[in-house]
Amino acid sequence: MNKILVCVEDSLLSIRIKRFLTEKRFVTEITKNPIKTEELNKYDIVIIHSSYRIANLFGFIENLVLKNIVPVIYLSMNPHVGLIQRLNQYANFTIIDEIKMDAELPLAVVLHGKFVQKTKILEAENKKLKIKSQNDKTFLECKYYLISTGLSEDEAHHKIIKLAMDNKINKYQMADRILKEKL
Repeated sequence: MNKILVCVEDSLLSIRIKRFLTEKRFVTEITKNPIKTEELNKYDIVIIHSSYRIANLFGFIENLVLKNIVPVIYLSMNPHVGLIQRLNQYANFTIIDEIKMDAELPLAVVLHGKFVQKTKILEAENKKLKIKSQNDKTFLECKYYLISTGLSEDEAHHKIIKLAMDNKINKYQMADRILKEKL
C-alpha cells in the first residue's frame, strides 16, 4: 500500500483530495506545513499543489525529482509554467491540471506506485549484485594470496572450499577470513 503525502494550502481542495484518495484505498496524509527532504523517506509519493506555500517551491520540487528522493505529482490550475514543464521528462514526475484531477490523479498515483515498487526491486537486485561482485573480488584476492604462497590456482581454490566446509561457512566468508588472518 502506497503512503502518500499531499502538500496543499487550500482546505477545501485538501478535503477533496483526501476523500478521493481514501476512497481509492490509498494511505494519505495532508500537510500545510513546510516539510524537510529527509522526512520524505516515509512516503512513496508526494502530491504537491501549486497553492503549497514554501520558499522556492519549484526548486524544492526540482530537488525531489532530480535526486529521485520521491515521485512527485504536481497539481496546478496553470500546469504550463515553464519552470515546472522541464521536469516533465522524468519518470518520477507528473503534472496534472487541477481541472482534470478526478480523471488523471488515480492513474498517476497507480503509475507512480508501480514506479516505486519497480525502483525498490531494482535497488534490491543492484545491492545483491554489488555484494556478489564484492564476494567474487574477495575470493579472487584470496586465491591470488594463496598462489603467492606457492599453491597452484587449483590447489588454492580447493583449499578455500575445504576450509569453508570444515568451518561450516561459505567460501566467501572463508576467503575473507583467510585474507584477514593470513592463514
